[in-house]
Amino acid sequence: MDTFIHQNGLSVIEKEGKRLEGFMKPDFSFYYDEIQFHETSKGYVLNGHWTGFTAEQQQELVAYIEGQQEDAEALTNLESQMYLADTDWYAIRKFETGVTIPQEILTKRQEAREAIVQG
Repeated sequence: MDTFIHQNGLSVIEKEGKRLEGFMKPDFSFYYDEIQFHETSKGYVLNGHWTGFTAEQQQELVAYIEGQQEDAEALTNLESQMYLADTDWYAIRKFETGVTIPQEILTKRQEAREAIVQG
């Protein structure tokens, strides 16, 4: 069975042996805060209350999962943005203390900025 989980702003789809992730909240015909849709748990949380899916909601989720494809550009953007976030402390340290940022980090940060596709 394919899986869709939305929790803490992160959506994860597992299908056909692949894992797709994104910081987005898909719109469905029902309101939700969190979703768990996999073999052992099929339901959503809204305002702190757990509700099982109706058959129609399950069909909607299956159709959504089937329609999602890996987006190489989005993956590159995400990886680049994550690298920049993970290494921001070097820039903050430089600003606050004057300690030099290693050239390797500067080079990789520039490559990450250049790899991000603005949409």
